Amino acid sequence: MTKYNFTSGGNNYQTPPEIYKPILEFIGQDKFDIDVCCSEPNITAQFYLTQQGLAHLDEDGNGFLSSPVLQSINPINGLTASWDIVIKHDTACWMNPPYNQCDKWVKKAYRETQKVNCEVWSIIPNRTETKYFHDYILNNPDSFRILLRKEWSFIDPKTGDYCRDKQGNKAVYKNPLCIVYFGKRAKEYTYRLRGEPILNGVVVE
Repeated sequence: MTKYNFTSGGNNYQTPPEIYKPILEFIGQDKFDIDVCCSEPNITAQFYLTQQGLAHLDEDGNGFLSSPVLQSINPINGLTASWDIVIKHDTACWMNPPYNQCDKWVKKAYRETQKVNCEVWSIIPNRTETKYFHDYILNNPDSFRILLRKEWSFIDPKTGDYCRDKQGNKAVYKNPLCIVYFGKRAKEYTYRLRGEPILNGVVVE
């Protein structure tokens, strides 16, 4: 596999199942309650917050349908809506934001987990030099990171396949990535993860 700068081609690369499925297994769910930053429904979730509003899949698991419960207040999106908008108890959120807007989404994840009953799992670049990383992750007692090795690829929404270089080889993201958790179970989860690690990563509080 070769290194590849995914940010050069777009901001809507999708998360492969080998990243989010171990997290679902760890928290004991078969799907996330809501994908808060979604362009295509590739994550297993009950609801999706898109640029056009709240949506869900049809009965066959295909295509986006506007959720009737919120038709009256659409359009909303992940940055304007409350993330417990449908699921009111222990909402498990997934977030793979545009990496050139990480500051907005990390701030939103922090604020949502402070004010409502939800927890957020996200995958973002490990940009520890930035102000938002210090403000909302490193100095947040309700957050921890799983540092990932440089071996992960993303899904190209245009092809539905892994991103590839010009030679057709599977490409990996060139910068360090991490899974960031926001929520009230941070201490419980970090304790568990030290005994049952996931994603071949290292847990850092």
